[in-house]
Amino acid sequence: AVVSTQSTGTYSMYSVGMLELGDEATAATLFKIQFKNLRAPFKVWNEYPEYIGCTNFLTAVGGFLQSLVHGYLGVRVFETYMTVSPHLLPACTRASYTGISYHGERFDFEVKQGGAFTITRTTGTAFEVWNAVNAEGKVWPLVTGKAVDLVAGEYKICLSDHWEVVDCDR
Repeated sequence: AVVSTQSTGTYSMYSVGMLELGDEATAATLFKIQFKNLRAPFKVWNEYPEYIGCTNFLTAVGGFLQSLVHGYLGVRVFETYMTVSPHLLPACTRASYTGISYHGERFDFEVKQGGAFTITRTTGTAFEVWNAVNAEGKVWPLVTGKAVDLVAGEYKICLSDHWEVVDCDR
């Protein structure tokens, strides 16, 4: 059982876990609980709700960011690739994540209502070819500055010389 005296970091990690398990309804409830820790008037994160605990609790901010990047965007980082498995944030029609950095490259992601998902490689050189690869092995080249429209699902982001040797099913 989840009790109200747990810090916001607890709820953020529970939210990530529920998304990993495919329970979006519980994840949304746990994600929203984090907002109880915002202290007026400047919306500073507090350690616990009801104005107890540490004020300007940076761990709470970190947990909130983790619930966005590792929960709702579904980023998992590995040595030769990263995966993304996007979910739309509760009560949103669109969510954008800009400047996600991996191996010196930067990527922007957009998750839209109805299952649309876009990846844009925003930095890089023509000498490195990055790809998005789905679980069936279909490959989409990620050319710098060009958006790639996909449907929501799990995608591996990797250099072209790595995608063939990496198991898409983990």
